[in-house]
Amino acid sequence: MSEYIANIIHWQSAAATYLFGSSVTFKKNAQVVFKNDLMSPGKAINTWYSRTNYQAHRFSPQLPLLKKKVKYRLLLEAKSQPVGTVYLRLNFFGRTDKLIGQVFIKDRTGVFEYPENAYYYEIALLNAGCQQVTFDYIKLATSSLSNTNANVSFSEQLNQSACNTGNIIFEEPVLNAVAELDNKVLGNLKNCFIVNCIKKQSDLVLSAAVMKKIKKLSASFEHINFWGMGPSSNYCAAFYRHYLKNASAFVTTEVLPTADYQHYMQASAKMHKTANLLTNDGRLKGAQIYENSVNESALALCGPLLEGAPILEDYLAKTGGKISD
Repeated sequence: MSEYIANIIHWQSAAATYLFGSSVTFKKNAQVVFKNDLMSPGKAINTWYSRTNYQAHRFSPQLPLLKKKVKYRLLLEAKSQPVGTVYLRLNFFGRTDKLIGQVFIKDRTGVFEYPENAYYYEIALLNAGCQQVTFDYIKLATSSLSNTNANVSFSEQLNQSACNTGNIIFEEPVLNAVAELDNKVLGNLKNCFIVNCIKKQSDLVLSAAVMKKIKKLSASFEHINFWGMGPSSNYCAAFYRHYLKNASAFVTTEVLPTADYQHYMQASAKMHKTANLLTNDGRLKGAQIYENSVNESALALCGPLLEGAPILEDYLAKTGGKISD
């Protein structure tokens, strides 16, 4: 199984937004600009829910399920005018819809513990005298996740071994979620590093800083395998296979439209001269396709939040992490 460690919460619609006298602009980069000169302090600008009644609200839950008695960290990425005039409120509810707890986060970031008797929760962005908010996202992560502000994170070395082969696994950045593979499913796959990206755009993984980090990790091994878990992470695996010597790439059968891959190639070309990585039929050159039959019950259990993970996990469970030639 994969373990959830972070989720990126966007402001996707105005269904739960304070609209009286408000101007709300949704930009293509997922940024939202909210303006209201007359809104009273203390009111909720927008609210996100972990549980909804679709017939009543006409929208689905936007928040992930949380584990009871586990500590989490919230990070608000937003700018307000005047500065410092928005904050977050968490409401926790029991099975009878009774409010059982409340937490306020006023310094952009803060830690809270999910109550043992909580059944669902809400997060609200509150007005503290603001006239305009430029909202990017809220990051909800386990409190143990290092560097909360980082868009790309690397795991510690997993299944450490004296063998001279390393494995770098790119998690698929789907649904703005970050999931981490459990050590147990890696099988015989040794010396593993898992790269997580909190954005959907995998060109973040192709930044100069990330390239430098991967090059440094790869220098410790005679051979390095790069693994993709979906269409975007597949490109990352294929790119680094070409970028480094003595490297292999293993990918799923999933592909993006050619135009999207061309966008990735343009992004990566800014840091490294890269040949065309696409075949005539839109596949990735030099990448081996690993078995990707997914156990349906396992996929249903993980849910869409961990959509990419079961593909690799199913393969590793069947092969024990052994790579066939």
